[in-house]
Amino acid sequence: MGKKHQHSAAARARAARWNPTAVPVPSPSPEAVDDSEPLIQQCEDTEPHDYFVIESDSCSECEYTGGVNVDSSDSDYKPGDLDWETELTDDTLSELSGDELEENMRMLQAESAIEADLLAQPAAFEKIAMGVSSAAWKKAEKNRGLGYNGQSQQTYERRGQQAQAAAKVRENAKKSYVSSQTEWLRTLT
Repeated sequence: MGKKHQHSAAARARAARWNPTAVPVPSPSPEAVDDSEPLIQQCEDTEPHDYFVIESDSCSECEYTGGVNVDSSDSDYKPGDLDWETELTDDTLSELSGDELEENMRMLQAESAIEADLLAQPAAFEKIAMGVSSAAWKKAEKNRGLGYNGQSQQTYERRGQQAQAAAKVRENAKKSYVSSQTEWLRTLT
C-alpha cells in the first residue's frame, strides 16, 4: 500500500489528465517547422564528411577533429616533451657553449641520477611481498574473494560481549540447576 503523499500525487495526476479545461501543450505542426536551417550543419572550414556540428554557432568551439580511431601522428606531443621545467634538453646542447653547456650537463646528470634512484627502488608490490611466506600468500589468495577478514576492533569487542553474555547464561543456568536440585531434595525429606 502506498504512502499518503503518493496517493494524493496520483489523484492530482489523474485529475489533470482528465480535466477538459487544462491548457493543451502545443505540438509543432509540420508547417511550423523551419526547414531553412538543417539540424546538422557541416562546418565550412572542413572537408566533406570530416565531422559534423549539431546546432552550433561557431565551428571553433571544439578543435577536435578525430573520432574513435584517431591518427595522432600529426599531434603536437612528442615523447621527449616531458621536461616542463626548462627548455634546455639534449637537443639544445649544440646551441649552448661554455658555462651554459656545463650547467645543462649537470642538470641532465642530476635528472638521470634521480630517475635511476627511482627505478632502483622496489615497487609497491615488491614491498608488500618481501616478508610474506608462500603459505600465507596461498591463504590470502584463497580468501581474497571473501572480502572482510574478521580482524577489526569492532569484531573483537562484539565477540567479547558475546562471550560475556554466554558466561552469564551459563552461570545463571548453574544457579538455577542448583536451586532446583535443592528444592527437589527438600521435597524428598
